[in-house]
Amino acid sequence: MKITGTSSSITFDLENGYSITGTGEILVGGRFAVDTDSLARWNEPNQDEPFTSDDLAQLKKITMNMMRDDTVHIIFD
Repeated sequence: MKITGTSSSITFDLENGYSITGTGEILVGGRFAVDTDSLARWNEPNQDEPFTSDDLAQLKKITMNMMRDDTVHIIFD
C-alpha cells in the first residue's frame, strides 16, 4: 500500500486498483488524524462501490503494520 497526502488530505492506494482519499489534519509530533467519516467511497474507477466498515478495519490494520518510528503516525478518528 502507498500512502500520500497533504496537510489536510490523505490517499491510501492499495495498489490493486482501489484507492480512497479522506480529509484530516497534521498534528504536533509527526501525526496525522484522519476523519474516518470522510472515507465513504472508493476513488475512481470504483466510486460506485461503498467503502464498508470491514474495508475500514482492513485499511487500519494494514496502515498500523506499515508504521515505523521514522514515519508519520496515522490516527483514525
